[in-house]
Amino acid sequence: MSDSKRRVRFMQSLVAGSPVSGTGKHADIQAEFDEVLLARRVLKRRRKRLLQVLHSTRALDSTLKEFTKLHGCHPSPPSLGRYLYALKDGKCASLRKISGRERRRYQAQIVQLRNKYMHEAGEMPADDSEVLTLLAEMQACLQRVLSL
Repeated sequence: MSDSKRRVRFMQSLVAGSPVSGTGKHADIQAEFDEVLLARRVLKRRRKRLLQVLHSTRALDSTLKEFTKLHGCHPSPPSLGRYLYALKDGKCASLRKISGRERRRYQAQIVQLRNKYMHEAGEMPADDSEVLTLLAEMQACLQRVLSL
């Protein structure tokens, strides 16, 4: 099993074992992770990598959205960066907080990269290792947040 597949499957299990599994979005989140794996079959490498970024960040975004909703700290308007701030600033009274350092790390290694690839014409992950690094950061973020 490849590293990317192992990471995606692990993230799926994290979500399945979390309170998010009881929400109406659980199946959609799992399907987004499945799309990351299906994208590996796309022959054009640039397209494959962009699809992997798109689907994995959608899964993360939706997981954090549902998680913050469940804990009463869903920011408005919703965004990946705002979920991280809500989790850092203690807006989720029933949860421990992530540190400012963790928030900055996830902001730089996930949110800013996602924004670059999704909102800037011509920007793509340079190679498969860049996607694998992004998946590793998402896994770390999910593990940390779902352990709060």
